[in-house]
Amino acid sequence: MPTSSREVTTGVETGDSPLGIVLVVEDDELQAMGLSCLLEGAGFSVTCAADGAEAMRLSERSRPDLILTDYRLAGGISGIETIAMLRRRLDAVVPAIIVTGDTGAAIAGEAVKAAATLLYKPYSPDALLAAIRVHLQANASAPGGLQDKGGADQ
Repeated sequence: MPTSSREVTTGVETGDSPLGIVLVVEDDELQAMGLSCLLEGAGFSVTCAADGAEAMRLSERSRPDLILTDYRLAGGISGIETIAMLRRRLDAVVPAIIVTGDTGAAIAGEAVKAAATLLYKPYSPDALLAAIRVHLQANASAPGGLQDKGGADQ
């Protein structure tokens, strides 16, 4: 469970390694705890951050295989902006999923532009896990794993 600083990395090992490292960026502590429990139970290693700045710090210690972020975050940096900052810092097109309750066309357009999958709240746990698995499997089959930024419109 996340600590008061919420800088936590946990996971269930499956054989030699977890299924992947998911960086959860969520400012609602209950939501973050729920996502962490769901993902750990499915075999993923999870790192939780409350905002974009914390996500940047945590990515220095543990490179995520996937970013899962809420669209609206505290601190004035959106989930879309957080994804862009992380990808620049990591110099890779890390797969990303944005969750939101806002069904406006503008957010959908931003997600497409950011090459991120958009899931609308409420979503089912199965839909979230399926989206994560699709991203990680596609990324694993790409030459060299995480795609470098060459050619990506960031």
